[in-house]
Amino acid sequence: MTLRGLQLVSIDSVRHNDSKIYVKEGYGGQKIQLFPPYNFLLDYHNGNWSRAQGNFTNWYFESYLKYFNVEKSEGGMKLGSLDVRIQELISERIDSRIILRNKEVILNEISVLVIKKFLLYDSIKTKGFNLLKRDRIRAVSFGRLLMLKGGHHRVAISKILGLESVPLYLEASNVKH
Repeated sequence: MTLRGLQLVSIDSVRHNDSKIYVKEGYGGQKIQLFPPYNFLLDYHNGNWSRAQGNFTNWYFESYLKYFNVEKSEGGMKLGSLDVRIQELISERIDSRIILRNKEVILNEISVLVIKKFLLYDSIKTKGFNLLKRDRIRAVSFGRLLMLKGGHHRVAISKILGLESVPLYLEASNVKH
């Protein structure tokens, strides 16, 4: 994919990545409000921090348990940031028994990632967007809609904060939907 450039686009024209697992879970290709972390971030926004932390952590753990062995390109978690960290901490080959036996270690790592998402919320709320390369919101055109390829949490936070548009990098896609 090559970048077609930074554009300011309506959040309502943006859809969650339509990878296989996301579609199976019911939010792939849908508005960002159907992305489960949207609700956890909304709880955080509304001051329900404990509930937001607990629900986000539980959802993340259950998702990891179901999709630890599914490629990231399909919407799974294999070799994603959590999986890489778990593999560093647990020297055994990861399978569902290992995950359950190491649940506390994994929940601790997930808690760190969840807190980072809340810190991202705080940063966007107080400072706006950081458009550094690693912080890009990326999407590809899909007719009149844009399919997210990165920045899902940033788009969810933007919607929660009442923003009508987000800065994103529109990428040329070689894949037809």
